[in-house]
Amino acid sequence: MQWLPAATCLAPMVATIGLSYLCNQSALWLAPVVGLIDKPDGGRKTHHQATPVMGGVAFMTAIILVVSLSFLCAAPWFTTDSVRQLATSLGLSAIGFCLLGVVDDRWPMTPRVKLVGQIFASLPFVALNGSMETVGFLGWNIPLGWAGGPFTVLWLVACANVVNLIDGLDGLAGSIGLVAMTTIATLFALRGYPEEAILTTIIAGGLVGFLGHNWPPAKIFMGDAGSMTIGFLTGALSIQAASKTATTFTLAVPIVLMSVPIFDTIMAILRRKLTGRSIGQGDRGHIHHRLQDRGLSRQQALLAIAGISLIMSGAVLISVFLKSEASAVMICAGVLVLLIIARVFGHHETSLVFRHLEELGDLLIDTTGVFRTRMLLARLDGFDPQQRQQIWDHVVTRVAQMQATRLDYECRSTSDNRVTARLNWENSDTDVQTVGASWQVEYQIPRADGLIATLEARGYVDGESLPPRMDDLFRLFAKVGLELPTHAELADHDIDETADDPSTLRFPVPAAPLPIHKVA
Repeated sequence: MQWLPAATCLAPMVATIGLSYLCNQSALWLAPVVGLIDKPDGGRKTHHQATPVMGGVAFMTAIILVVSLSFLCAAPWFTTDSVRQLATSLGLSAIGFCLLGVVDDRWPMTPRVKLVGQIFASLPFVALNGSMETVGFLGWNIPLGWAGGPFTVLWLVACANVVNLIDGLDGLAGSIGLVAMTTIATLFALRGYPEEAILTTIIAGGLVGFLGHNWPPAKIFMGDAGSMTIGFLTGALSIQAASKTATTFTLAVPIVLMSVPIFDTIMAILRRKLTGRSIGQGDRGHIHHRLQDRGLSRQQALLAIAGISLIMSGAVLISVFLKSEASAVMICAGVLVLLIIARVFGHHETSLVFRHLEELGDLLIDTTGVFRTRMLLARLDGFDPQQRQQIWDHVVTRVAQMQATRLDYECRSTSDNRVTARLNWENSDTDVQTVGASWQVEYQIPRADGLIATLEARGYVDGESLPPRMDDLFRLFAKVGLELPTHAELADHDIDETADDPSTLRFPVPAAPLPIHKVA
């Protein structure tokens, strides 16, 4: 396909820039009339005065007017059926997202209601333009089949939300959208689709006119009506620009292109979930907040994030020239890792993830001890009542694995407080006894035979180990306290005649050391 004349390519974009600027100027006085005003709250909303929230409606109005005039005037770039179908599907869904955002800006909706609205707003684009049948990533192609429609809707809704979430700084969402649209237009042009490229530059022109009023300090905000719409348009056009064929969606390119808002959203989700907060609960942990906390002004933070977006855009274009998706993914991953290592953004969230993984590892290691206890309890159920004194030997072994140095068992009658049985085990290992840190647990349980069983364990904690799980000890004691023998059942054991009570049993330390379970 031959390139269209330069004037034909540039005129729609230039017209959109001027019209968008004028529409935003008009929105400055119209917004207070319809109640679309964002007032500072002293928290997340740090702007100094009430600001109109009609920028999204204004630049969308300019875009729609220019596209409509191009159709009515039969502009040379707007004559093919493919570009008309694309413009129609984009326009219907974009209007849906914009109207949904206006309602949310005026009367805030719950996240669930907003999500349902976003799904419905995506449907016109999917219905008219078709859904993805195959997703490709780094050479792997995944056929979607019947899931192509839901996956396409999911992608569009996700793009709308990641841009919406990052829109917390003057000019930020507009700048990210402008970089994305410029890159997508370039991709269309490189792949021989000049009409689609012009359509994309019209959207970019709308953002340029809006940024004339939104650049810090902003005189107008785009609101959810603008951020969700830009996110949708970026996601929808990236499907077209990144497609190798009519039905295959190359996932790497749009992910890299949208990596900054995607990365910010992932970190926000991790940060909120791992600190026990709701995902929808706002905070001051986004990338622009972190940059400002490091001393950057609003304009400097905006330029820094826009610069990162430009790097990602360059990575996408490099991957197209090299015909290697892996190069874009590697550049993108390298930049994001560098941000984390340099503690610019993502370090706090990454540390939270590793801390939780460490706790999960400790839990898995700790669970091995719980498993041993559960297996012991299962074996105790199979003991012959005539051999219950053997329970003591198994209990001593298990408690020693918990780094215990002493275990005492005593049974008393509830009627006259008389001791009916007393068992004792003590590890006389001198190395163990010299350990300073120690723990002690005492557990009492009433028995059905009119006795009260008391078990007391003492142990140590060295510098390389964790104390035993108390719930594990309690579970063990609750079982064996009911099963350990009474005075009448101790005949098979050697009685320590030197003990204060003739029923006291003292077991020597085994010749081979009992296995001690240590947690690294």
